[in-house]
Amino acid sequence: MRTLTIALVVGLGLTGLGGLANADHAEPGMSSKWDETKKHLTEVDAYIQDALNNAKVLYSMSQIPMGKMDQTIQRENINNLEKAISSALIHVGHFKSSADPKMVEMDKVDDLHRFLTDSRNVLPQLRSAMKSSDRQQLGSVTSQLFAKLKEADERYGNIAEKQNVARLDKISVPEKQPVRGTEELKPKQMQPEQHPQPNHNY
Repeated sequence: MRTLTIALVVGLGLTGLGGLANADHAEPGMSSKWDETKKHLTEVDAYIQDALNNAKVLYSMSQIPMGKMDQTIQRENINNLEKAISSALIHVGHFKSSADPKMVEMDKVDDLHRFLTDSRNVLPQLRSAMKSSDRQQLGSVTSQLFAKLKEADERYGNIAEKQNVARLDKISVPEKQPVRGTEELKPKQMQPEQHPQPNHNY
């Protein structure tokens, strides 16, 4: 009976160790897949910031007298806005389709998608304001767009915080990075020339 008990204990111990080994083996793959999913969040952050900056440029132009190049510059900013918002929506879609619903609050992701879509829907009004050359209207529509983009940015911030994804404005990039595989070459110190000493022991 004692022998049977020992065998059972040893067998259970080995089974437990095997389970841990399998878990350890599976975890890196799961982590790697989740890291890939999080990359889409970082892209969303980049495009939202790009859109916010272009909206700021448009608003600043609405507050100063018109110039002959205004419509050309404004058209460029609006095109930048459309590209940034559309790209952000694409990456939100990628994130939503690949994320584990148990690890993500999908209602917040849906909110983010909706705020970005609402922002994109303002662009036709923005183009009309640009063509009318009405600076007051341009400023008003740009303010509406900026408010919707800020809502998207705040919702993104909530999602990123929950997923431990750093905001881009919090990431520090070193200005100087040593090149891998190379070392700084230091000049060798000159050594005094050495001559063999004569052997007088003979």
